[in-house]
Formats: sequence, C-alpha cells, structure tokens
Amino acid sequence: MNGLFFHDTPPSRWGREPGARRPATREAAAADGRGWLFELWDAEGDAIRTEARALGLRLEFGGHHLSALVPRERFAEQPEWFPLRRGRRDGRFNLCTSSAGARAELRANAARFFARFAGADVYHLWADDLRGGGWCECGGCVRLSPSDQALRAANAAAEVLGGMAPGARLAHLAYHDTLARPGKVRPLENVDALWAPRARCYAHAIDDPGCQRNREHLQELERLIAWFGGPERVRVFEYYSDSILFKWMAPPHLEVVPADLRAYGRLGVRGVQDLAVTPRPWWGPTWHAWWFARCAREGGGNPETALSAFCGAAFGDAAEAFAAAFRELETACRLLLERGELEPRRGYDVLDYGDTPREGLRALAGRARDALNHFGAAARALPLGVGGEALAQTEEFAPTVAAGMHLAERVLAWDAALHGDREGSASHLALARLHLRALTDWYHAHASPAFGNLGEGMLDAARRRMDEIAALAGLTAG
Repeated sequence: MNGLFFHDTPPSRWGREPGARRPATREAAAADGRGWLFELWDAEGDAIRTEARALGLRLEFGGHHLSALVPRERFAEQPEWFPLRRGRRDGRFNLCTSSAGARAELRANAARFFARFAGADVYHLWADDLRGGGWCECGGCVRLSPSDQALRAANAAAEVLGGMAPGARLAHLAYHDTLARPGKVRPLENVDALWAPRARCYAHAIDDPGCQRNREHLQELERLIAWFGGPERVRVFEYYSDSILFKWMAPPHLEVVPADLRAYGRLGVRGVQDLAVTPRPWWGPTWHAWWFARCAREGGGNPETALSAFCGAAFGDAAEAFAAAFRELETACRLLLERGELEPRRGYDVLDYGDTPREGLRALAGRARDALNHFGAAARALPLGVGGEALAQTEEFAPTVAAGMHLAERVLAWDAALHGDREGSASHLALARLHLRALTDWYHAHASPAFGNLGEGMLDAARRRMDEIAALAGLTAG
C-alpha cells in the first residue's frame, strides 16, 4: 500500500459550528445523514499528514463535494448557475459549467476547500452521486457530454489548486454517466482520471472474455487512457471492500482480485485503489483487505495457497475449517454477483437487480437457490468453541451470511411474485425477513453510533424492497 484516501461519504456538512460533535446514537446519526470527516481532519489533520509523510504514503482527500462549491441556497438569486433540465433550471444537482458566475463561485469555494484541507497530494471534488440526469442542457452545455461537463468543472478547480499547491493533483471521476471518456474537453496538466467501474460484474475478472459487461467496461478504460495521454494519468477506483455495493456482504474475491490487477497492469495502470466503505464494522481479521494488499504488492500468487497461509497465521488449529468456510462463501457470493443480462432499475442500486429481461431474473433466482446452499455450508464449516481471532472471524462471517441469505430469498420472492406464485413469494419473504432480523440484531450488537448514517438507511431500504415485493404478490407489507 502506498496511498491512503480519506473518502468522505456521505459528504460532510459545510458550516457546522466549531466544536460540533458527532451524534451519540445510531438513530441521531441517521437523522443527520451526513459525514463527519471534515471535523476529523480539522482535529487530526496535522498528525495525519505527519504520519503519512513518515510512512511515505500519498494522501488523498475528498468525495462528492462539487455541489457544495456552488451552494444550493444561491439558486433563487442565481438560477443561471445551475443546470437547465427539460427547459427549466434545476437547483438540485451539480452546476451549469457554461455559467461564468457558477465557475467563479466554484473557484472561490474550491480555494476554501484546499486551504482547510491543506497537505493532501490528491484532491477529489466529484459531481453528485447519480446514474444520470444531473448535468446541463443549456445552449453552452448541450453539445458537451456529462463527462465533458464534469471535466470542465474539474479543470476550473484545478486552476485554483495549481496556484495554491503546485505539486498536488485533482481527480476527474469517471463514474456512472461520466464513465465514458470525454470527447471535447481536455484535462489540465494537474488533472488525472479516476476510473470507478461500480456497475461492472464482480463475478468475473474485468478482462474475462465471456463477460460482456466487463468487456464493455474495459473498453471504456482503454479509451479513457488514450484521452488522458497514457496510463500514468489514470488510476482505477475498485470496490472489492465496499459493503454498500455488496449489501453488507464481504465477498472474498479469491479469483477476481488477482486477475483484475494483472489485467490493469497489462494496460500500464499502476494505481489501483480499494474502496472500503461500510455500514458496519469489520470484525476479526479482514481477508478482503489483506488479499487486495497482497495482490497489489506481489501479484497474489495462487489463491488457495494464499488462503491457507492467511488462515494458518490467523486461526491456528482451526485454519482448515475457516479456509473451507471462505471457499463456500466465495461460491455463494459469486452466484449472487452474476447479473447476466439483467438491466438495472432506475433509482435502485446494482444488487437490487432488475427484472428485464424476465428470463434473466428467473436465471438469477436459480443461482440464488444455489447460493443459499453455499451460505449454509459456510456457516456449518465454522468451528465451535473457539476464542481469540477465530471467534472474531466467526462473528465477521455472520453479517455476510445473513445478508447474502436475505438477498437470495428476496430474489426468490420477487421471481415467485412475478410468476403469480403468491404462496411461494410469501414463504420466501418470510425467510428474507428472518435473515434481515438476524443482520439487524448483529448490527445493533456490534456497530457503534458512527455507522448509523449508512447502516440505518440501508436496513430501511431492504425493508422497503420487501414491501414492494409483498405488494406485487398481493400480500400484506411488514
């Protein structure tokens, strides 16, 4: 590992009173709904910078903060600063990059941002976290793609950064509707691309010739590298440890991580990051973080050999039992991560899946049924009567197994409802609710209030998905 990115999610709130303190309960954190990384950096930034320099780590800071640099409160008096959407100015998202006033406001507030969080090597001022619909259609913007508009905004902030911190870099985020390379705007010299393929398939390696979704993603990366003038100005932002994307689960990624890193290496990309955002604490030795670091440093080698070495070092006499559990977990997770041709639904996340084409959901239901067997086998493989790291790892398996079984039962309930099987849907929904209660109990027993701003909302979203399926099947919600 040679870099550390303080990714502020959900975005912290500008303008909190000095000395403001994080909410003391999960419920209050959820009601606040925002991050607290700004306050952490204010309090500990000097120590973080000192330690990073001593360890030779590259420091990165930021997140989805572009909208905060053009405050939404200015919409009433300066509507032209904001995107024109379907014939009307819309103050909710991003900005109109053709507006000189909006760019001036962006630059002024970017200077405040860089001054407050001084000392980072790379800054991230990303657009709003949307799949689409947040950019402008005015006469000056309509011929610019979302990627071009996002890069235009990044260039404006980078001009300021170049004057304040000449050695620092600013990231242009290639993500959702900006994943495709720009076609008109060129990056300034201190702007690099950060390619974030969140919608890719994690059941297969990024260069798996049999996975169309990943083939298309890799082609986008190749085009982005060409636009930015070479791989040295492009880094990859991967999601191997993102428990939001994976719905609380921690997939082992035994095969995918080393294969991905080899593929990125063949393209000349040397900077690959692993997003570690989670609604829950990781309990026990964290295989997925260790495995990414091992693969990044040494290429990973044989996954089975590495798994045996990890389990032997962490769990002693129980090593083989845990290795068997990890193998079952790997199989179960990959079955749920395989989306085939399913198209995502607007407003839903990746693993909320879609029902188009309908036969794709029926195939997913078949895989979900198999996944339940492997999640169960993973739980049965865990040893009893253990202590220390082995006990902690047993606790760590619990949320992945509960969340995975909940998701699998939810898919089966949905498929049954769509095929008119009301009784089958009710049976699977009852089991989905049972597994979600187990996950909720674990979360309440293990998670500090700091996790409330993500965890509570994700649990509520899972309940809403079940209510939607119940309504589809003609059942009572809740």
